[in-house]
Amino acid sequence: MKSLIKMIPQSKALSIRQQCTLLCVSRSNFYYQPKQEKSENLEMMLLMDMHLLNHSTEGAVSMVYLLAGMGFLVDL
Repeated sequence: MKSLIKMIPQSKALSIRQQCTLLCVSRSNFYYQPKQEKSENLEMMLLMDMHLLNHSTEGAVSMVYLLAGMGFLVDL
C-alpha cells in the first residue's frame, strides 16, 4: 500500500483523486499522517522490554503487576 502511495506524484496531469482511483488506493490512505506515540507508552514499552530481557519466561500477568507497582494504570 505504501509503495503505491509513493507512486502518486503531485502533478497537474491527473488529479489526486484520479491517480488514487487508477492505483486502487483510497484517498484517506493517501492523506493519512500517523500520530506520534505518547511518551508514557514509550516509557512503558521500554520498561517491559528491559524486564522481558531478564525474565523471558514471565507472562502478561507478571507484566501487569510490574507496571502497576511502578504506578502505571494497567488492566488485565
